[in-house]
Amino acid sequence: MTAVQSSNVSNYNGLTASYQHRFSGRGGSGIVQVNYTYSHAFDLISNGGFNPFNGISTAALANPYNAYVNYGPADYDARNVVNANYVWQLPIRQLLQGHGWAPLVDGWQVSGAVFYRTGFPYTIIDGQQETNLSSNNFFGPYWPTPNNAVAINCGGEIHAGPNAVPCYSVDQPAGNSCVVAVPGDFPIPGCGTALSQKGFRNNYRGPSYWDTDFSFMKSTRIPKWENAQFQLGLQFFNFFNHPNFNLPVNNTADPQFGTIQSAVNPPTSILGSFLGGDASPRLIQVKAQLVF
Repeated sequence: MTAVQSSNVSNYNGLTASYQHRFSGRGGSGIVQVNYTYSHAFDLISNGGFNPFNGISTAALANPYNAYVNYGPADYDARNVVNANYVWQLPIRQLLQGHGWAPLVDGWQVSGAVFYRTGFPYTIIDGQQETNLSSNNFFGPYWPTPNNAVAINCGGEIHAGPNAVPCYSVDQPAGNSCVVAVPGDFPIPGCGTALSQKGFRNNYRGPSYWDTDFSFMKSTRIPKWENAQFQLGLQFFNFFNHPNFNLPVNNTADPQFGTIQSAVNPPTSILGSFLGGDASPRLIQVKAQLVF
């Protein structure tokens, strides 16, 4: 038997601004739209503890004596989000001063979208201490309290790779580790002396994300068929082939602690955004369609 109880706390505050501009004239016609959101999302547990958004959420209390130790940024707390899109009908006929065969010079269009957000939060854990505590029938997460100030923001591609040494055992800042730290910044795994403290759930930030799509289409009217059109063109997903990286390994007891092991898929793709469409590199599609 499974019991689900709704007894947690969450809140969201945000500010959204939108800009839209339509244009027409000798430079062609089209529209540009930009949306920006600044927000804060906090909770005790994200998504009700089911299917954690960032893969490392915690569904258990870090401190059984104080549930609010879990209170922190939600797994999907993206502080700054920008979405923009544009459509431009190219002025080929205007450039030719009104001349040209209509099926050749009319109906050219470029369009695209831009996505940007700041990094998602994640929690650093001590897996060895969690194993130690489980022998005493405590199966919650354990968040090590840093001994020193540790940078909370993760850069991106310079931190990607499987070969960085653990931050807590090097003699200098870890070269390609996402959590750039020096010896003693984190307790040796398994040597914590107190339960997790408030303020360390989702206290760290992964890499930011940006991506752009682009399409180039030609529409040709079909004679004697009302408004029917044949459209042919190219669509580029992740047009600049820009890599976007996943969250780093968050376990101080893991030899790969602090390193990024994978890329993330874009929000749009030929194959969709779920399993089977999780392709990070540029994808190009030839598109042909009949509109009537």
